[in-house]
Amino acid sequence: MLPSKEMERLTKGLPGPSAKIRALAAAGVRPADIARFLNIRYQHAYNVIKQSAASDGALPHGGGEDGETLKGQYVEVGPAGRVIVPPAFLAAIGAKEGDRIFLKPIDGKLQIMSKTAALEEMRKLVRQYIPEGVNLADELIADRRREVAREAKGRG
Repeated sequence: MLPSKEMERLTKGLPGPSAKIRALAAAGVRPADIARFLNIRYQHAYNVIKQSAASDGALPHGGGEDGETLKGQYVEVGPAGRVIVPPAFLAAIGAKEGDRIFLKPIDGKLQIMSKTAALEEMRKLVRQYIPEGVNLADELIADRRREVAREAKGRG
């Protein structure tokens, strides 16, 4: 469950209970916790979440506690392009609050990777162009030494 301060931040300025319920659900908060936080009936929170999922075609997701796997979920794009990624999805890629994540648009899709996964993908890309047994650091040092030697010959 998210801390109360985080739930307050997520719901600040939203017009009514239904919008708050949808925002908290998008952040991965369970209906019972939403109901307690907003001081409403569980059934109200559940119905709003269920109705939202049915109307926009969202697929249900689980967050690990109930043993389900993550399937997908719609989230709303807020002011300035802000998107709240549900905590269960961040946990699935090993990201936590304060971490940097990498976003990459691919054929109309948005791929989200942890910093570690993005670096590994970039390493794989670079490795394709480096011949087997070549150490780029050694190559750079040797190149710099040759350049220093050339400069020394030109002065002498």
